[in-house]
Amino acid sequence: MKELEIKVAGMMCETCARSIEQSVRSLSGIIEVQGIVESQSVIVTLDTVVASVDKVEEAIEAAGYDVVG
Repeated sequence: MKELEIKVAGMMCETCARSIEQSVRSLSGIIEVQGIVESQSVIVTLDTVVASVDKVEEAIEAAGYDVVG
């Protein structure tokens, strides 16, 4: 398992956070995901055997947001 924080540009409201969470949750191997509007970030816990950071970032971008960094 791995926990990471990903900064997300454009996540300005709770609806944005829920949209990102839903997109990331659709991936296999995601244990927990929480969008935090105040810091414009997403905290993700994933099983690195099944999921990857790249896939999480792709899911965020597929939801219409930009990964920062």
